[in-house]
Amino acid sequence: MRRPRLPRLPNGRRDLLRQIVLFCGAYWAYRLVRGIVVDDPAAAFEHARQLVSLERAAGLYTEPAVHAWARSVPWLIDAASWTYVNSHFVITTLTLAWIYLFRNPAFYFVRNMFTVATSALRLTQRRWIRALWVAYPPVVGFAVVATANHWWADAAAGALVAVVAAAAARALAGWRPQAWAFRPASAPAAR
Repeated sequence: MRRPRLPRLPNGRRDLLRQIVLFCGAYWAYRLVRGIVVDDPAAAFEHARQLVSLERAAGLYTEPAVHAWARSVPWLIDAASWTYVNSHFVITTLTLAWIYLFRNPAFYFVRNMFTVATSALRLTQRRWIRALWVAYPPVVGFAVVATANHWWADAAAGALVAVVAAAAARALAGWRPQAWAFRPASAPAAR
């Protein structure tokens, strides 16, 4: 029985190891910062009260109704819970691995944008894949509200962070074009 051939590493093992270390470093930095800010439950509850007051004043306080509706449909709350638990780490990691292996020249821009933000829509010509990526943010937005883990404002802030991160990555592309460009002028030679 023949072993399936793995895709050839676009820039060699050393580059792959460097990307894994950068990804893990960014993830652990995120965990460290998150650990620092979640140690104050009183402040978190006060911020939640402020956000609820702001949403009520704007007529946008719908999270309890969305959560109650989702809980009344067992398969929906199960799907939302699975999405909440798995989407960020699993889907992000698998997407970055796919981009690294199969769209490597664009990987470095996406990696940098991800690092700034903590988008892969431009990397495919297949409409059904683009449709999935367009649907992903609202699906995750629904999941975080339906599971009562976040507010609509969190989803909106996340979208804003993604837009700012993409703009920052584009701006930085002029500083180090080969490292930050979405499509570098020429791909680095494989090692």
